[in-house]
Amino acid sequence: MKLSNRRLVGALAGIFGSAAVMTGLAMPAANAAETINIISLYKTSGGPEAAAMKLLISKFEAASGAKVNLTEAGEGLATQYNSDLLAGKGADLMIVNLFDGTSAWLENGASVPVDGYIKQWGLDKVIQADALADWSAKTGSGAIQGFPFAGFTWPLWYNKSLLAKAGIKSVPQTTDQLIAASKALRAKGIAPLAVGGSDWSGNKLWSQIIESYMPPAEAKKVFANGGYCASKNAMKGIDLFVKLRNAGVFVNGIEGYTADQMNTAYYTGKAAIMPAGSWAMPGTPPAIAKVTEMGGMPVPAGAYYKKPTAFQAYSAVGLFVGPNGLKKLSLVKQFVQTLYSAEVVAKFVSDVAIVPGTKTPLTAASLANASPLLAQSVTALPSKVSYALFPDAYVGAKGTPLTKASALAYGPGVKSAAICKAADAAYKG
Repeated sequence: MKLSNRRLVGALAGIFGSAAVMTGLAMPAANAAETINIISLYKTSGGPEAAAMKLLISKFEAASGAKVNLTEAGEGLATQYNSDLLAGKGADLMIVNLFDGTSAWLENGASVPVDGYIKQWGLDKVIQADALADWSAKTGSGAIQGFPFAGFTWPLWYNKSLLAKAGIKSVPQTTDQLIAASKALRAKGIAPLAVGGSDWSGNKLWSQIIESYMPPAEAKKVFANGGYCASKNAMKGIDLFVKLRNAGVFVNGIEGYTADQMNTAYYTGKAAIMPAGSWAMPGTPPAIAKVTEMGGMPVPAGAYYKKPTAFQAYSAVGLFVGPNGLKKLSLVKQFVQTLYSAEVVAKFVSDVAIVPGTKTPLTAASLANASPLLAQSVTALPSKVSYALFPDAYVGAKGTPLTKASALAYGPGVKSAAICKAADAAYKG
């Protein structure tokens, strides 16, 4: 169960001094610590990031003489860290994405701002300005919440072989073409577009579709504050979503689908299209990767975006510094600098298909050992798509209730009015 912001703030006030927690400026380290405690979304076994994490940890331990005490928490990381922090034993560093509950950590005092460290540690020469902007709080102080590390590209994947079997010669560019392609695919017994209608992956596609008509400035306001029902452009987008759903664009049973089921359907050649981020690229079977073309979400007539849309941002994974990390700043600094070292970044690019938040551009040479899908996404894709506003930084801690609202939208027969009301309700309470 997630802890409420109010409960967390109240508890932390009794544990940490507010001045120490909120400064974001360098503070004298306590007695040299031999261990740095890290809670991480990335794992050292069982995933494509394992070797990269082992490299990071070994380089840090060799250079610092300290040991890493790593807790591999997975999707439950935010809840576990909050509970640990309330018990006075929160991690020094948190390796996690900037989404939902983690977006409220700075406001709650569960993490510290890192603005001062960016310049003091020379990271302003290493990290892209766009990446730092993605990690700046979109409400409140606007302070930089953490060190952005792993960005992503999030296109739509099209299986050209399956499209060809249905007589479709090219990737759909308009929603009318997408509807026609879906009908042709179904006529050949091929499922069209798979996505996790019940989870975060479906929420992102829903958001992408409903902002088809919204300029970024309007999308920012709606995602941050709600007001879907009151926005004519948001309602046009919701109507478009309903039209696509009713036309059979999504696979059967989409309302119960998860991101894992989406991946499986696409990886096994049972679905012709899916929206998935670059993190899904390393696990793609070579035979499927060979016939995959990266594209965007087709756009309707009169859309704000003139090309199919995709997402890209730098909020996939970064480092938050916890209040306990203030006692070990020298170790925190060494770990952060090791993370941004060329060797470690290159390993994460090749193995995990991240788009790094560093200033060094990806080149053909740096992508030589990476997934060919990542190479396609950073070379050929940008000319094909428009990048829509990625909603997470503006939605913030409303991510979970808004995901429930978008899951409702995938249900058969649910009308636009009910969808916008559910979305607006996510911002209340």
